[in-house]
Amino acid sequence: MNGVLEHFCQLLTDANQRVNLVSRKDISNLFEHHIQPSLLWLEWGRVKPGERVLDIGSGGGFPGMVIAIMEPRIDMTLVESIGKKAQFLQSCVDQLHLKNVHVIHDRVEHLSGQYDRVTARAVAPLEQLWLLAEPLLKPGGTLEAMKGDVTGTIIVSKQKHGTIAQ
Repeated sequence: MNGVLEHFCQLLTDANQRVNLVSRKDISNLFEHHIQPSLLWLEWGRVKPGERVLDIGSGGGFPGMVIAIMEPRIDMTLVESIGKKAQFLQSCVDQLHLKNVHVIHDRVEHLSGQYDRVTARAVAPLEQLWLLAEPLLKPGGTLEAMKGDVTGTIIVSKQKHGTIAQ
C-alpha cells in the first residue's frame, strides 16, 4: 500500500474512535471492506486521469479520497452533508497535502457544476442517486455507483443522450 494511503488509514482509524466514519467491526478489515472496493474504480477504468469527479456522500472517504490519493491527476470533489465527517475529510486533505481534493460540506442537491463522473457507494437507491447526479454531469458524463458487496457490484453508466449499461 502506498505511504499516503497508509497515512490516510491511520487518520481514519484514529478519528473513527470519535466519529462514526466506518462500522467499528469494519475497522479491522479496512482494506478488504473499504480500500480495495474503492480501488476498483481505478482498476476498472471507471475514473481516469484528467477527469473532474464528484463523490456523493463521501463519509469516511470511500471511494473518493482513496481514488484521489492513488491518482493525483484526478480533480476530486468530496461532498458530505454531515459536518463531523466533512471536517474529518478536510483534515485529511490538509494533513496529507492533497492538492487535487476539494471538500464541500453540503447536501448534493445544493451543488452546481459539471463533472465528468459522479461516484457513490452505499448512498441511495439507483433511481434516487441518478436524480441527484444527472444535473451535475457534463454531456456524456457518467454516474458510477457501487451497490452491494464487491461481487454484487453494479456499475451504472448513463450518458445524457444515451443508454444505461450494467
